[in-house]
Amino acid sequence: MSTLNTLSDVATRLRASIERARAAEAEIEWLARFPKKCCNFTSNLLVCELHDLGIAPVRRLIGVVDEEKDIRHVWVEADGITVDISADAHEQPAVIVSAESDWHAGLEDVGPFLPRADLDTGLSEEQIDRLKSLYGETITQLREFADQP
Repeated sequence: MSTLNTLSDVATRLRASIERARAAEAEIEWLARFPKKCCNFTSNLLVCELHDLGIAPVRRLIGVVDEEKDIRHVWVEADGITVDISADAHEQPAVIVSAESDWHAGLEDVGPFLPRADLDTGLSEEQIDRLKSLYGETITQLREFADQP
């Protein structure tokens, strides 16, 4: 399976798990407002999922959607491919997996989410371990809503 197909599969499955958890009113703090103001959370979950599959480099990017309203958006770049599961908060498709996303490329001031962590070489093992620690409970909760084989 190609990297693009793998990324698409992971993104689609994670998005579906989040939607099922929301419909079931799972007790995840940010879930009630999903996808609005959830891009950082979903990006961090994506980083954890992709890391577990050995996909690298993985990093988070941020760009300005609306400067006047100070609206920003965070997404993942994995192996040079844009992966985003919350762009529908900005009237975009719910899942974007693309080598060239015109919408993301058109955002203002696009750069690393955390300049010292989200390097071109990807997040370090230490950074990913930290995310897994912070999101461990959410990851466990979402597994309950994952597709059953």
